[in-house]
Amino acid sequence: MNKINKRDTFKSKIGTIAVLAGGCVGLGNIWRFPYIAGENGGAAFILIYLAVSLCISIPALLSELALGRNQRCNAFRVFRKIKDKHPWKNSGILGIITGFLIFSFYCIIGGWALKYFELAIMNDFSGKSTAELSESLNNFIQGGIEPYLYGIVITTFTTIIVGIGVVKGIERLNKILMPLLIFLLLILVINSIFFLPNSREGLLFILKPDFSAVTWNTIFQAIGQSFFSLSLGMGAQVIYGSYISEKDNLIKTAVSVSLIDMSIAILCGLAIFPAVFSFNIEPTAGPTLLFLTLPNIFTQMTGGYIFAILFFALVVFATVTSTVSLFEVSVSYVMEEFQIRRRTACLWVFFALLLLSFLVAESQTKDSSLVFFGKSLFDWFDQITSNFMLPLGGIITVIFAGWIAPKTLLKDELTNKSTLTTNTKYFSVIQIMIKYVSPFFLILLFLELIGLL
Repeated sequence: MNKINKRDTFKSKIGTIAVLAGGCVGLGNIWRFPYIAGENGGAAFILIYLAVSLCISIPALLSELALGRNQRCNAFRVFRKIKDKHPWKNSGILGIITGFLIFSFYCIIGGWALKYFELAIMNDFSGKSTAELSESLNNFIQGGIEPYLYGIVITTFTTIIVGIGVVKGIERLNKILMPLLIFLLLILVINSIFFLPNSREGLLFILKPDFSAVTWNTIFQAIGQSFFSLSLGMGAQVIYGSYISEKDNLIKTAVSVSLIDMSIAILCGLAIFPAVFSFNIEPTAGPTLLFLTLPNIFTQMTGGYIFAILFFALVVFATVTSTVSLFEVSVSYVMEEFQIRRRTACLWVFFALLLLSFLVAESQTKDSSLVFFGKSLFDWFDQITSNFMLPLGGIITVIFAGWIAPKTLLKDELTNKSTLTTNTKYFSVIQIMIKYVSPFFLILLFLELIGLL
């Protein structure tokens, strides 16, 4: 690597945790976790989620962070440098391709959020029924060019932040946005719990433990949510690991990030579902919740104009912290493998994503030619990355870290070369989780997602 691409290091522990958490916190926390928790036993699901995070997802996260910090290079080069003659030496490219594909449709969804933030400021939800909101959303999505243009705004801002650099751009942005995101979320939670009528039902939906609702599928749901929410399998945590100081405690960092990620997901549920039940609306998940249900609630709520603005600002912030991590995966690869400056690499990735995201947006237009076997390019990218590429990338990483990499690598990184006494004491337990427990359950998840279980 030449001097123009000398690798940066995060400057503070708070900044490190903010960046890692920012890469994890996204739309899945807002529109997926609360509903899945409510449908699968509320607090019972949360307890299962904690358990699978501890035994499966956190070990996988530690594997990615350890590999990244040990080699301090992009996700593709990490595997090659550790085992240049191993058959899996090129497997790191999977995470880079996965992150690139996810960005292509994630920025479009971010464009929807940005559009709705604008509509909230203009008070455009006022007086509209759910049917009218649904028609408006469908017309917007099927318009093709408009969501693409809003997606360009998200992509452009992301490019600028990543182009500024790891410390001055990525770390500084997350140190600002993450506290701001939590602050906005707390305002929404306080309003939902204390100032909305009949909010108790919404609280019970997500917090009441109901073990009768727990099934084997619940466990798979918890594993999948935990794994995907921590942004594993896409190279992002490998890259961020390469920027972590050698003095930082990786185990404490990983646990902190996981707890922050889950706490924000629970807070989202506490902000959203008391409002949903207060206005006797059927709880839903996904885009319907964000872009149809909640705007309808804001129109009926006292102070709804302000809370709509705050909520969609929160969604945009969560989107941007995620797109930055996805973008950095590709930029780091291009920058190091082609030996070019960061800003030049950002432009390469930017223009490549402009083209791919245009095709993704175009695939959602009415009578689009980019529909294959009844699914748009948008849907295909979403399904392929979520059900195949991400879990496969996670499986490869934990097996590589636990079985293929030198035996000393994990211990050196997770104990800071045996200088962290507590970590050294429990390393054997963590090693078992990385080598046996995490791969076993991730393989089960993979088989379940592709329909073989």
